[in-house]
Amino acid sequence: MNKKVKVVGCQKGAALIVSVLVLLVLTVIGIYAVTTSTLETKISGSFREYQTAFFAADSGTEYGRRVIEIILHNEHLPSDAHPDPDEDHLREEILGSDTSGNPKVKPAIGTYNTEITINRLKTIHMPGGSAEFGGQEVKIAIFYEIDSKVSSRSGAEVTTIYRRMAH
Repeated sequence: MNKKVKVVGCQKGAALIVSVLVLLVLTVIGIYAVTTSTLETKISGSFREYQTAFFAADSGTEYGRRVIEIILHNEHLPSDAHPDPDEDHLREEILGSDTSGNPKVKPAIGTYNTEITINRLKTIHMPGGSAEFGGQEVKIAIFYEIDSKVSSRSGAEVTTIYRRMAH
């Protein structure tokens, strides 16, 4: 009449418990994988945005060099240059007649608004000119600092020194 239940060695329901534990472990691994891939996607997106902003700022230094050449050849700036405060102040800075201000050009490079500041630093006579040797033409080096700044979520800034040789 009384049945004895043997607890040790009884495996009824063990498969269910093992399968639930395996599913729990697989769920934790899945959540970790999704979280990691989401984080990596955000990091790569931020890096790509910074990289394109940096390339736009780097292009701004080349744009600044072209602005210097345009003004030295007494040509008009392109319509997308947007000089700040105006083109006359920028010309005075580049030609060296008034270097007290901080004139800028503000072109749109790609999808970025770029602010390019051009400062004339110094002018030096290069060795080997007429002052030193037998009447050759005088060579002058004009140094400019070109600072290109991109305003975006990540932002970037590139500064270069440009040496322009003049005769």
